[in-house]
This record gives sequence, C-alpha cells and structure tokens, in this order.
Amino acid sequence: MFGAARLRFTFRNLLVVTQIAVSLLLLIGGGLFIRNLCNSQHAEPGFALDNALMASFDLGLANYNTARGKAFEEQLLERVRALPQVRAAALAEFVPLGGPRSVSPLYVEGEPIPERFDQDSLLSHNTVGLDYFKAIGIPLLRGRDFNERDTTSSPHVIIVNETLARRLAPDGNAVGKHLRMDSQGEALEVIGVARDIKYQELAEKPPFYAYRPLSQRYRSAMTLHVRTTTDPLAVINQVRAAVKALDPDLPLTNVETMQEHMRLPLAPAKLLALLSSAFGVLALLLAAIGLYGVMAYIVGNRTHEIGIRMALGAQTSGVLRLIVRQGMQLALAGVALGLIAAFALTRVLKSVLYGVGATDPLTFISVAVLLLAVALLARYIPARRATRVDPLVALRYE
Repeated sequence: MFGAARLRFTFRNLLVVTQIAVSLLLLIGGGLFIRNLCNSQHAEPGFALDNALMASFDLGLANYNTARGKAFEEQLLERVRALPQVRAAALAEFVPLGGPRSVSPLYVEGEPIPERFDQDSLLSHNTVGLDYFKAIGIPLLRGRDFNERDTTSSPHVIIVNETLARRLAPDGNAVGKHLRMDSQGEALEVIGVARDIKYQELAEKPPFYAYRPLSQRYRSAMTLHVRTTTDPLAVINQVRAAVKALDPDLPLTNVETMQEHMRLPLAPAKLLALLSSAFGVLALLLAAIGLYGVMAYIVGNRTHEIGIRMALGAQTSGVLRLIVRQGMQLALAGVALGLIAAFALTRVLKSVLYGVGATDPLTFISVAVLLLAVALLARYIPARRATRVDPLVALRYE
C-alpha cells in the first residue's frame, strides 16, 4: 500500500512539473511576440518614415511606348517638384517592404562564374530615378549619386548596399568595382554605396542589393516617392492633380503615406503578438488554477502528517517552510524543463522576430520568475490553511 501511495505521489509530482514546463513554454512564446511587436512599432527600417508619401502607376497598361513613357515621367517629376511643400521627389520600380522584387545572378568581375546560384550568389535590385535616395531618406555612405550624365550612351553604373559592398571589397569601399547581372551582359561600375535597409521584411538579414538608374533602364510600372516639408496628407491631392493634368485616364494605385505603408509589414507581427498574448494569458490562468488545484490536493493529503508534526511541537513556520520548499523544488524542476524546451523550440521563431532574439534573456527570466511566483502562492496558501487546522482534527483526517 505504501508503494501504491508513493506511485500516486510521484505521478502527481510529474504532473506538476509537466504543467509548469508547458505553461512556461507557452508564456515564453507569447512574451517573445509581445516584445517583437513593441520593437516593430519602433522599428528602424533604414529609410525615413516621416513626411513621405507614395503613389504607383503603370504606363504599360495605359499603352505608353518607351518615348512617351519617359516624357510622362519627366513631366510628372517636374510638376511635383515644383509644389511648395515638396522637398524631393523620385521614381522607383519597387517600394521597400512592399513585396515584389527583381532578382538576378551575381557575377563579380575577376571571379569565376558560380557553379550554382544560392543566396550568396543572387542579387536583388531596384531601378530608381534621380534624387531617389534623398526622397526616400537612405544615406549614401561612399561615392556619388546618379546624375544627369548617367545616360544610355554613357557607361552603365550601379549603386550597391553595404552588404554587397563588403562582398565586393573587404573594407566595404566597393566604388570602382564592376559586376554583371548576366554572364554575357555589360559590366556595371559601382559608383556609390548606400546604407542597408529592410527590403522585404523587418526580420530579414540584409541581402545583396543594388540600385540601377532609371535613365539607363526604362521601366513603365513605377512608384512616385515624395518627401514633403509638412503633413504628406496635405499634398496627396496636389500629386493626384499633377497626374491628372498629364493624363486624366491614368489610374493611381497604393496612394498612401510611408507610415500607412508600414502597417502591412507590421501586420503579421501584430497578429502573432495578439494570438500569442491571448494564449499566454490563458496559459498563465491555467497554470495558476492547475498548480493551485494540484498542490492544494497534495497538501490536503498531507493534513494527517501536518497534524502529527504540529502535535509533536513543530512550529507553524517550520512546517510551512518544509511544504513550500518541497513545492518549490517541483516548480524549479518544471521551470528548468520548460527552459530547456524553450531554448530548443523558440529558435524556429528567429525568422519572424525583429529586434529580439529567439532566446531573449529578459523574456526567459521574466516568465520563469512569474511562474515561480505562481507556484509559490499555489503552495503557500493551502499549506497555510492546513497548519491552522486543530492538530486533533488533523490527526483524525484520512
């Protein structure tokens, strides 16, 4: 009979340890996503978000040929730049954190052609117009910007990001280097290095990225970027009017401020944080209720033992310390098991976290301390109640 009682007690201990470990794992997941959301709200994507707006159009769908399309784009920029609230305006094929992108093989002059292409041999690139870096707020770290002398009849040039610059030159000074996007294509001279930004998602590792001048590579589907001196919402109607004056039938799409544009990249983080927070709160409630119930049941079964100890002269504080210490040993075992599981499992979240590591110490420590506090209360309260029972009543308890 003693063996059977010991087995039941061992099973209950295992139940408590497992419950704490699972609760800790859920809470850590929720904590990581909450931290991720807070960091994302203050994210630094590498380009300026304030006083900026954008509007997209596709001249190809409106049956513009190349000559007519170039003329339209030049006239539109002239009209928008003339607006008193506009500080800079430029065109670009793709918008940062906007989804689509162009990817080509990376061929570095003087190096052998790669046998296969992977992330280390692929180049993402964007076609941009004059003043693009000023309009979007990306600093140029080395070299020069595109200018009017970069035409189809001049040597073709390119501006690379920091990550690609380090690939081309150990010191990051890649100006003067040459690369190609086609094994038989023209060599492109690097004339500048731009700061790394977030191109596809906030949690990404910066890829090899480059910018080519619109003056050397016409594109019909473009986005107009406008940097204003005032609230960009006050300029949207004037931008629409400038487009309408040139072509009343040309539709504008994705007309929004840069702040509004950032809502989409933040949406997954917000949704995950909301869901994981709900699960985290639920896990905490279940942990508190479950731990209290199981530990109260265990302490209740020890009422007879407590009565004997009290009848033999044991102090209430000593009995409390004994029961709480034994309970906290179970809690520490559960927390240790949960931390080991969390270290192993949360690494899969690395790709969707921004500004917080998958093993963020603050989250792990905070959740562990919280659960230990719950376990302490769940052990102390029923133990305190049991020590207040009359020893004679406790001795008759079965």
